[in-house]
Amino acid sequence: MSKRSSKTISSSESSNRDDDFNNSSQQIKKHFIVFVLGDIGHSPRMQYHSLSIAKLNESNHHVDFVGLYDSDPHEQVLNQKNLKINRLASQWWNWVNYVMRIHFLFFLVFAPLKVILQFLVMSIQLSYIFNRNPFGAHSTPKKILLTQNPPAIPTLFLFWMLQKINLIKLDEYIIDWHNYGFSILALSRKNKYLIKFAQYLEFNFVKGCATHHLCVSEKLKEDLVTRLKIDPTTVTVMYDRPPEMFGKNLSSSERNGLLENVLKIDTHRNFKLIVSSTSWTEDEDFSVLLSAIIDLENKLKNMSSPLYLEFVITGKGPQKEYYLQKIASLNLNYCKIQTGYLSYSDYTKLLASSDVGVCLHYSSSKLDLPMKVVDMFGSNLPVCAIAYDALPELVKHGQNGYIFKNKNELTEYLEELLLSPEGSTTLKSMREHLKQNFQTHRWDDEWNNKVRPLL
Repeated sequence: MSKRSSKTISSSESSNRDDDFNNSSQQIKKHFIVFVLGDIGHSPRMQYHSLSIAKLNESNHHVDFVGLYDSDPHEQVLNQKNLKINRLASQWWNWVNYVMRIHFLFFLVFAPLKVILQFLVMSIQLSYIFNRNPFGAHSTPKKILLTQNPPAIPTLFLFWMLQKINLIKLDEYIIDWHNYGFSILALSRKNKYLIKFAQYLEFNFVKGCATHHLCVSEKLKEDLVTRLKIDPTTVTVMYDRPPEMFGKNLSSSERNGLLENVLKIDTHRNFKLIVSSTSWTEDEDFSVLLSAIIDLENKLKNMSSPLYLEFVITGKGPQKEYYLQKIASLNLNYCKIQTGYLSYSDYTKLLASSDVGVCLHYSSSKLDLPMKVVDMFGSNLPVCAIAYDALPELVKHGQNGYIFKNKNELTEYLEELLLSPEGSTTLKSMREHLKQNFQTHRWDDEWNNKVRPLL
């Protein structure tokens, strides 16, 4: 890969490249396999990759998007004619998940079984998908694999093995690093030998195997280059950027339709809307927001004119029921908390209708960036986000949001933005900063500058 691929491309260069692409690549058939060992519907970055690749050349590109199908992806992904969704046969290993949760000893016994089942089932499915020719027998398309990491186990070892035994042959193999799998495992499993083994599997079967790497932050790139001892020019930072579907202006009828009919909010009273999207996992401590809400409730009781704070928490995850029980035990009069899972369309409307976003994502590696903040920024929504090493690459404290370290700081910032007379002025300034510095650079701009040259 050339050094040029990791640099921003000017408009004139982009125009020339478009002409070169149309002339030189017009007849080259390319079969792309985009893989994620996770729910396709909850993998927006891989959805956007698939769609961008498919739209790049509809007659000569075919995209097989492979993953679990627990929820629907965006309708554009479903309707793209040269993009096919392939569901992994997860029923063969899903039952193991329930057994592993019983006790740590069960985890030690059944985790390897799950990996073996995944390996066997995916080997069969992927071998078929890779060796299928979507263009017919009279063409020999280039085979290009783009896979998400994490999950690392058994994904990275699987593709290494399939290439070694010649079940698949690749012209390009690109890994898109969103985080590190071993760091996520370390949140729930404290056995240091298990973590070291997971770390070995994650990095040992990548060296000399992948032709290029994508990652979501400069911090992650620096760490990846050091760990893998690879040429920095083979790693491209592609920041998450919102697609055009985020940030559309809503009419008053659309906004009221969402608030009144979907969220059941009384729009006739004085209220502010706060949104937080969480995975209800160990790396997102919801208790921080819950404590801040209790503090805000006490402050609202003493206000001369009544104000209500409507908190909408979206997402699914293992700790959701635990926190729902805690929420139910609270006696809140001025702060209302509702949780649920919204459709893609309603979620974009929610972000466009909100006053402030809250991000509790505390990266397991401290190196990734929260895509939920990207969506919020794409909707011109200022954010309060919990601090960690890489976050300042995205959240500029005091300019497009606030970075907080604990529940006291979160309470302080929410009080300033939502309860103080100066709050509306601060929010207006933050929205203007987002409009000038973030919304002008969308997913297509970032993808065309960073990823398209690799293809």
